[in-house]
This record gives sequence, C-alpha cells and structure tokens, in this order.
Amino acid sequence: MRELCLDRENHDLIFKPVEKSPGKFSLARFQNFEEGARAQQRVLCMLKTEEGEAFTNVDYGVPWFSEILGLPVSHLDVASKILKEKISAMPCVKELTHLKLKAKRGSRNIGGEIRFVAINGENVVESF
Repeated sequence: MRELCLDRENHDLIFKPVEKSPGKFSLARFQNFEEGARAQQRVLCMLKTEEGEAFTNVDYGVPWFSEILGLPVSHLDVASKILKEKISAMPCVKELTHLKLKAKRGSRNIGGEIRFVAINGENVVESF
C-alpha cells in the first residue's frame, strides 16, 4: 500500500509536480523503500490523535484529555507508560528504544522525543 506523505511542518498533504505534465500536481506518496519515514509518520499521526477521535477505530490515538493532560508534572511516568504502550503496540514499530517527555509547569503542553526501530530495522528519531 502506498500511503500519502504529509508535510512535517503543518501535517498537511504534499503535492508534487507531475514530471510529464508541466503545471500539474499530484499527491506525494511513500515509496516501498521508505519504511522508516512511513513508520515515523504513522507514529506522529497516532500521537496527534485523541483516543476515540477516529470513528473507524475508537482505540486509535492517545488518551490525552482523559488520562494524560490533567496529570501534575510530577506524574509524567504515568504518561510515559501510556505512550510507551501505545507506540510499542503499533505494527510499524519493532522496538521502542527511547521516550523522553517534557512538560512546562503550569502548562498543559507535553512534548518529547522518541527513538524506535521500524519493522525494516531502520532507526527512527522524532520530536513531538
């Protein structure tokens, strides 16, 4: 299956010029050899989705509002556990090797850094 590529900056579809038709564009898709980039995009999409938001799979996503964002900063270990379970359960992830969360006191924003091995053995590093 050739998935659509999303722009990393604003998470929107990417359009690329059609080689033999000047002035025309098509949707960019991942090629078969881009398994690491595909896995990276899949994990980011999951992290940006609230659990229950996808009506076709209510278990997809992260329970940000219901379980994570209300936690005090001192309880980031609970958030880490939830995220580790979610990321490790993804079919495109062979092994999660690193997860570090960052949160500002008095803010509901959580970010972090993850490193994992994709199913093809490629190491992937991502910030969110």
